[in-house]
Amino acid sequence: EHAGYTAQDCIYIGDDERDIIAGKAAGMATVAAAYGYCALEDPLAWGPDYIAQQASDLPDIIQRWAQSMDELATAPETPSGTESRLQ
Repeated sequence: EHAGYTAQDCIYIGDDERDIIAGKAAGMATVAAAYGYCALEDPLAWGPDYIAQQASDLPDIIQRWAQSMDELATAPETPSGTESRLQ
């Protein structure tokens, strides 16, 4: 808030299920970093919006997320109020 951004304007990147839970609870898009500490777990089971297999995946994921945000901002609202899940 101090920087002028809402949670929906941010991405939470984490390497543990609790990171994904925290990001979703805050209303952020989430990225599971499937490298590092979570090597023995299945980050897909955490329900992240994206999974980075290595740190070099992050720029592409962030770009795809930003493009999806632009598309959501310019798309007409749906009458049912359904939301698109980021993939």
